Amino acid sequence: MRRRLTDVEQSDGVCRANDSLATAMASYQAFVATWRRLGAVPVDGTQDPDQVCQDLLMAAASAALGRHR
Repeated sequence: MRRRLTDVEQSDGVCRANDSLATAMASYQAFVATWRRLGAVPVDGTQDPDQVCQDLLMAAASAALGRHR
């Protein structure tokens, strides 16, 4: 999303990409902060699928046991 907002042509004055990017990033950061306060755990989905599955299972097990990583 960041790349798409920074690649927008600004010559016609219709799109204010920098303002849109700042608004989008502020909203995203607030969204992530809220979910983390509620116990969400980040998992790197760019890893090998087996590692992602293992991370998800460990996060679920930790949550079920009431532990935090």
